[in-house]
Amino acid sequence: MKSSLIIAVSVLSAFTAAAPDFCSPGFKPKADSDYKLDLSKLNRPEGFLVSAETSTPPTTTKTEITVNLCGPLSRPENANQDNCKDGTYVCRRIINVKEGNERVTEVQEIAGEIDGSVLNPSFTAPENEQDLSKNGVQYAITLNGGKVLDKTQSTKIVLECDTNGDKNANPPAGPEIKSYENGVLNLYWKTPFACASTEQSPGTPPSDGGNNGGSSGGGGGGMSGVGIFFLVVGLLIAAYFIGGAFYNYKQYNARGLDLIPHRDFWLDLPYLIKDLFSHLMESINSRRRAGDGYVSV
Repeated sequence: MKSSLIIAVSVLSAFTAAAPDFCSPGFKPKADSDYKLDLSKLNRPEGFLVSAETSTPPTTTKTEITVNLCGPLSRPENANQDNCKDGTYVCRRIINVKEGNERVTEVQEIAGEIDGSVLNPSFTAPENEQDLSKNGVQYAITLNGGKVLDKTQSTKIVLECDTNGDKNANPPAGPEIKSYENGVLNLYWKTPFACASTEQSPGTPPSDGGNNGGSSGGGGGGMSGVGIFFLVVGLLIAAYFIGGAFYNYKQYNARGLDLIPHRDFWLDLPYLIKDLFSHLMESINSRRRAGDGYVSV
């Protein structure tokens, strides 16, 4: 029992380690953008099965493709020569059907890490597309490592964003077979999981392209230069009154209004402003009267 548990944990760890980078949640299709993909939802050890049939009288030839984009396919308990080997990501089987009886005629490991081969996965995002969340955006994935009769095999998958797809479908929609030529299997996969998204963390303001003008270090959440000026002035005034009150209290044991620094000035300030305003108004009125009494010679 203990040995079985150790083996199971080892196998699970191997599967996790083998997952390509593009299958990690939060994977960025473009390193210089904020868009993220989550293709981990397409990680199914049992794989996605897609098949096509061809009439070959007196039999029917069925081609079965089983794909797991993000890890090796699991093998049935009673696996034999009719099943692909351990480490296979893409398995192709040719089955001959006659009068309801099936006979597997070919088993091909098209991609994976089989008998020491290397998957060497690649992911390509569209270069000229800026909005990676819109319907129809396509990505290209290539999985290698397969070999049939000493001939190298690979799988090329076109992932297309389907904004109308159901992310809650169980299982999710699988791929379609497009072609198989010269050792290259081409699949087309329309899925909502190929639609990238931008998720901002809570409280993060939207980017304004760095045109904040007088903002300093972005620490004010986009505060303008005028806002920073008034903030500094307010802090200086507060420091003046608090510091002055503390000084008067410690130096003179002042209480009440006596705590106000330069109290007499602040008490006289309204009258000074009133006198200044009256003086300005008197000067203006005097000039008007002088203008009205001017007589040309």
